[in-house]
Amino acid sequence: MRKRKEQSLWIASIFLISLLFISLANGCEPSYTKDIKIRVADYNYRPINNAFVSIYYQVSSTKTKHGVPIYTFTPTKMTNKSGIVVIRVYNKEFNPSKVDCVVKAYVTLMDKTIVKKIDIDRMPYEVLIKLNASRVTFNIYENGKRVDEGIAVILNKTYNLSTTKYLFFPKGRYNVSVFYRYAKRSYTINTETDTSLDIDFRKVNVSFGVYDDRGNEVPYNITIGNEVIKEIYKIESGTRETVELIAGVYVAKVEALGREKEIPIDTTKKSVYEFSFDLHEPELISYKIKREGDLLNLYITAIDEGRFASGVKEVAIEATYPSANVVRKYMEKIAKDSYFATLPYANSIEIKITIVDNEGNAKIIEALYKAKEEVKEKESKGGYNIIWPIIILIVLAGLIIAGIYIKNKLEE
Repeated sequence: MRKRKEQSLWIASIFLISLLFISLANGCEPSYTKDIKIRVADYNYRPINNAFVSIYYQVSSTKTKHGVPIYTFTPTKMTNKSGIVVIRVYNKEFNPSKVDCVVKAYVTLMDKTIVKKIDIDRMPYEVLIKLNASRVTFNIYENGKRVDEGIAVILNKTYNLSTTKYLFFPKGRYNVSVFYRYAKRSYTINTETDTSLDIDFRKVNVSFGVYDDRGNEVPYNITIGNEVIKEIYKIESGTRETVELIAGVYVAKVEALGREKEIPIDTTKKSVYEFSFDLHEPELISYKIKREGDLLNLYITAIDEGRFASGVKEVAIEATYPSANVVRKYMEKIAKDSYFATLPYANSIEIKITIVDNEGNAKIIEALYKAKEEVKEKESKGGYNIIWPIIILIVLAGLIIAGIYIKNKLEE
């Protein structure tokens, strides 16, 4: 009996020792929880304060329906001003022979990502990851006075410039938007070397006027904002107004005459803005239809008049044939205000002409072509011929002068 107990203890010892060796061979204990401390720096060992880090690690060796073990990413964290981030991983695999001791750190700086493998069992107290990066310093001023405010937006990520005065970038060129209070400035910067942006947000007077397409001033509402603050300043029932704004890039939402527009404005470049709304339809000056063999050539002259007219955008025709077949096409612009198109010939065609300007106003004209009328032409002014009235007036004037002359002779 005693011998059997000794044998059982011996077997249990061997089993425990085997587990220990398996665990040591894998380099980390099963079902581990680890805090991984990572420091991100540039090649000069300066801490990078705006890198984003996530770790990809094994959760379990249990295979999914796709036949692979379960791995996942930790939530992404941004490094602090010392370039450090601490991320905890939870490996729930209890089988020592199946536990994966290697994790992958994904480090992203702006639009560049590097991946570094980390052995949990052999990792140092602090894992150093170096990036080839340059530092950009942001100096924000208001009317020449340094301020500790501001937000930088790069590649849809937001960075608070009140807590840091600099950010690191990979080598290259980047578009940067800087917001101070409600104002915005946009820049393209070269980050091949360290650089700085000195931005002075000065106040400027900006005036607004709104007109119809004929140049008549009209009352309006304007809401001035940007992508961060939708309403910074509002003008209601104004005509010509002047407001004080911090110089920057905005979006003006203009409402007038029952219509509205959203228009970008840059008060660093311009201080007077005139907006317009096109209310009137384009005009048809003339059209001509001429047969050439089996084709009909259609010529049109169309204009969109007015100081602020939006201009003719397109001219379309719709031709309905006796067979009920319908042909639709856009006319080709062949010269200023002149348009041309061809249609298959038929004895009779109903033609609809649609002229559209750049704000959606449309003029529709219906015309009829008949085979006996080889050329059909219409003037938009009603086709009134001024030659005959002029000739009649000249003849009448001549008769009056002749009568006066004859009368004078008879009196003598």
